[in-house]
Amino acid sequence: MADNNFTYDCVGTVLPRMDAGHSRQNINKTTASASSQSFTEQQRRTNQQDIINTIPKLLRKENLKAEEHQMNGIGLESHFSKLKFPLMKAIVDKLATLKLPIKLTETDTGYKFDTETQAIYLEQTLREGFSHPAVDRIMLWTALHPYGFYQTCLTDYNLQNLLAGDVVEKLLKNGKTGR
Repeated sequence: MADNNFTYDCVGTVLPRMDAGHSRQNINKTTASASSQSFTEQQRRTNQQDIINTIPKLLRKENLKAEEHQMNGIGLESHFSKLKFPLMKAIVDKLATLKLPIKLTETDTGYKFDTETQAIYLEQTLREGFSHPAVDRIMLWTALHPYGFYQTCLTDYNLQNLLAGDVVEKLLKNGKTGR
């Protein structure tokens, strides 16, 4: 299997668990996407600080309860094209103040790395995620596409482990997932 990966348009659906929360009415809240803007280094730092400072305002449980919403957990998309563990920890710390279980969803280390770098980054990401007491679960984003990998793949087409798959099995075998 080649180390280079190809991108493609992907539509993903995540089905929530029964205890993942529900709403008795439609939620229609729109937030401008910061990812579609280009930033200078200072703007990037300011944006990261805004994200950290805004989280409690957006997710106050009292506001959700007042609007008849029930929230039993938080899903946090975790696509890592660069490892920024201090930022990750700061965001998870802020979300943890809500005292809800946090699930890191769509966790991957990006398709732009070779398989060895992906495996190293995936192990670091999983260890960092599970080391936080508020992180309840981690869902991996590991789809295999007919023309190559999509993000981080665990196996090849013959279902033989790639390096990232070996990392996941090693962590599961050694009980390093927080369970």
